[in-house]
Order: sequence, then C-alpha cells, then structure tokens
Amino acid sequence: MLSSAAKNALDQWFMKAIRQSLTIEASNDSRVCIDEPRRDIHQTKVVMLTSSSYVFRVFSLIYFDADEATRAHLARRTGMSLNDMSQQKFVDAICECANMCAGSLNRDLGKVYRHIGLSTPNILEVQSAHHLGSLNSGHLRHFRVEVNGVNLFRASLCVCEFEDMDFHAPSEAAAAEAEVESGELELF
Repeated sequence: MLSSAAKNALDQWFMKAIRQSLTIEASNDSRVCIDEPRRDIHQTKVVMLTSSSYVFRVFSLIYFDADEATRAHLARRTGMSLNDMSQQKFVDAICECANMCAGSLNRDLGKVYRHIGLSTPNILEVQSAHHLGSLNSGHLRHFRVEVNGVNLFRASLCVCEFEDMDFHAPSEAAAAEAEVESGELELF
C-alpha cells in the first residue's frame, strides 16, 4: 500500500520532472496540472518508460502528437529550426524529453530506494494507455501540460507497489540545498 505522503511525493516529483523536461524554462506560459482520466484526449501516441526496483514498478507516460504546435515546441526546446526537425529528429526529441522526465523521477526515488532500473523509451499507440487501470496499481495520476495556453501533452504516472511504501518529499528548501550540494561528477 502507498501512503498518502508517498503519493503526494510522487506527484510532486513527477510534476517537477515534467516541468524540467517538457517545458521551456524561460517561458512563463507553461503549466502542469493534475487532470481527470480521459479517453477522449487528442494525442495519438505515448512514450513510456518504466522505473523498477524490488519494491515497485513506476510507469511514466507522455502523450503526444506530431502536430505543428508540438513539433514547433520541441524544435524550440532542442534549439533547432522547425525546418530541420525531420520525423526522426522529432521522435528522438520526444523520447529524450521523456527519458529526462523519467530520469528525474528516478533520481528522486533513488533518495529513498536503492537499486532502481530505468527502461529505454517505448513509443506506443494511445490505446495502450487505456489499460493502465488493469495493472492493479496503488497510484494512478494523470496530468495536463499546457504551453502558451495550448494543451500540448498529457502525462500519466502509474505506480505498482510490491510492499508498503511510505516516504515524504523533502521540503523545497531542503531539496534546493541538496541540489547545490550534489554538484559533483559521478563516474560509473
């Protein structure tokens, strides 16, 4: 069972990860909001990554479309022109954004749990995400990502726990202090 504190921490960490990976920091017109589950979303594709440990499996999903607005946003985010964004570069960009998002969540989870693995990004049809409810998860939350007033992305966080999970997200001041102290290069 996931405690309410653990659910709140996961939501906070995932929203932070979405902001860092899918929005443009200089833009003040980006919002990440908790959303209701929907089957009528306009995005047609999903990029999914899985974080796994002995205690849990976390599915991070980013819903997207290859429409003009999304392509333009990802071109700006990656520093390339829209004309240079081929289909392959678009796929690479959305996969990299999703990878950064799941990686950020993984780092936060790594402060509480050891031995966490992260999958590579998998692109799926949006219908695959309709089956998240059948995973018997302890926590399933949906998010909406708006950029300049346009709903470009949706996201889902699905946590399947194998034993009780109870932890808290550190306060923003403690998290900021830890970020400053963790500036060392880690070698593998």
